Amino acid sequence: MKKALLAFSILFVSYSAHAAKCADFATQAQAQSYMHQYSAYNLDRDRDGIACEHLPRR
Repeated sequence: MKKALLAFSILFVSYSAHAAKCADFATQAQAQSYMHQYSAYNLDRDRDGIACEHLPRR
């Protein structure tokens, strides 16, 4: 059980350590979807509800 917990912890920490940024997406729609799905509100710098506004819409 301890090994399983350790493995899960390592996977979770390494996954969550990568904070998504606008450069990770090709379109604004992809970034928007990701922001809503994973609560990645760092993609919305001006807090208007629209992620990565400078990216192409589609």
